[in-house]
Amino acid sequence: MDTHYALEQEIRETYEVNGTVYPYKRYREVDSSEVFSGIYDHSKWLMLHDIIDCLTRAGFTKVEVIERRNERNGPRVLLIGKRQ
Repeated sequence: MDTHYALEQEIRETYEVNGTVYPYKRYREVDSSEVFSGIYDHSKWLMLHDIIDCLTRAGFTKVEVIERRNERNGPRVLLIGKRQ
């Protein structure tokens, strides 16, 4: 998985999924004409530890951070999840 994530100081909103509250950074997407934009007007960038927790809850018994990098839109991470 290669995705953006939010830094703690960027968190402004939360949402709840199945009783778990996730803090997130609201990132405004351009629109569908921009190839890298999502299909909605915004995306929710979770904190890295919450992304790892979601993968663990989904059954990945080992989640490894391969690379962290700063890109023009913000921090990004490359993760590998393994199921055994």
